[in-house]
Amino acid sequence: RGADGGSPPVATPNSEIAAPISTKGGFDPKVKQAQNQKQRQLARNQKQREKQDEMKEKARQEQLEQEEKKRAELEAELTKAKQQAILAEEMVEQMRMQAEALLRDKQTIRQQNSQLEREMKMMQERVMMAEEAMQDTEQFAEELEKARDELERERDALERKQWEVEESRMKLDAADRASSEVDEASSEQREAELEGQGATEPDPTA
Repeated sequence: RGADGGSPPVATPNSEIAAPISTKGGFDPKVKQAQNQKQRQLARNQKQREKQDEMKEKARQEQLEQEEKKRAELEAELTKAKQQAILAEEMVEQMRMQAEALLRDKQTIRQQNSQLEREMKMMQERVMMAEEAMQDTEQFAEELEKARDELERERDALERKQWEVEESRMKLDAADRASSEVDEASSEQREAELEGQGATEPDPTA
């Protein structure tokens, strides 16, 4: 087959081109003319085949260039897809690590919450004990306040009693002084009476 894929051209033997047909009187002009026309036709056919071959080669080159360009584009897309796949894998790995970190944080928070709940329970128990102790203290304070009031009343009563005793002592001292004065006056009166009686009686020696 020819370059265009069609039927191959019929080869013309060189003997048909080179050897002119001889006649008895020499060369036949018509035969010569026919041979020249045939040679020109063959030359034109040759040029057409060369031109077709050139166009086909150009088309083939363009097709190869297109295929090469398409292959380069496909390779670029493949490289981009590989890069995206790597990025996606890295992202998945990062998300997995984040999920693991969140899980660890969740476990840590759960443990912290358990610890906080235990501490809160202990604090509640201490608060209850403190409230009970405070109630006992308040009750004791009330009793202490009552005892203080009672002591204050007893002290006031003692002070009043001491004042009454002091007044009674003062009255007793005054009565003693008055009694002493009365006794002294009575003694002086008796002495005076005795002296008067002695003056009126006769002297037994006279």
